[in-house]
Amino acid sequence: EESVYKTAVHEAGHALVAITLFPDNIYGASIIPQGESSGHVAFVRSEKEVRTLKDMKNEIAVALAGRVAEREVLKDMFLGSRSDLRKAMKLADELVTKQGSNGYRYIVQQPARFDEVAVSDKLLYEIELEIEKLLSKADKKASKVINDNKEKFNKIVDLLMTKQVLSREELLEIRDAS
Repeated sequence: EESVYKTAVHEAGHALVAITLFPDNIYGASIIPQGESSGHVAFVRSEKEVRTLKDMKNEIAVALAGRVAEREVLKDMFLGSRSDLRKAMKLADELVTKQGSNGYRYIVQQPARFDEVAVSDKLLYEIELEIEKLLSKADKKASKVINDNKEKFNKIVDLLMTKQVLSREELLEIRDAS
């Protein structure tokens, strides 16, 4: 069925980029619907674990990888990636406004109330540009991983179509196959 294939392509994008950029954190992939989601890639990461700048940039690429796969493989994007986009934007915003990923210039102190943010329009615009740059770089990174590993990507899609669920071990086996 076409919608199952679209879901497999989307989830394979997340899975391939995850096993390439973030292999220690992937738990598995599924195209079995859960709640509003038609599939998902699960991660294991301790909330106490210290994340690096590189980790967070890779997380953004993984979050965008489902949409990127749709664009690259299906030549279209479907309207089911809202939570992926929200996650990517939240991570990019955190990198720019809380972690100082591009220097300390854009650090925004969290006010007592959101309507009290003392940030100029110019600074908000610059922050948005920095976030856009991070998202664009992450999109390009995900695209490169998918396009450089088409065979592995297709294998993940095929296995998801037949098995519906892939374990961490199965995904890493695909990654490590020559």
